[in-house]
Amino acid sequence: MGQGKSCDSFGPIGPYLVTADDVPDPQNLGFMLDVNGTRRQPATPAQWVFSVAEIISFLSRFMTLTSPEM
Repeated sequence: MGQGKSCDSFGPIGPYLVTADDVPDPQNLGFMLDVNGTRRQPATPAQWVFSVAEIISFLSRFMTLTSPEM
C-alpha cells in the first residue's frame, strides 16, 4: 500500500485529533458519509473491518501521531 501524503507535516487527517480521555469508547462513535446531500453510509466503527486501535496502530508506522500540545 502506498503512503502518499502521509509524511509528517502533510496533515492528511483532521481538522482535529482528540485524546483517549475525550472518547471513552471509540468503537461507539457515529460516522456518516454524505454524497451530494444524500446520506449514504451511516455507521459506527464497530461495523468496520478493522478496529480503531488497529487503524491507529497501522497509521503510526508511517506517520507521527501526536496532539498539538505535545
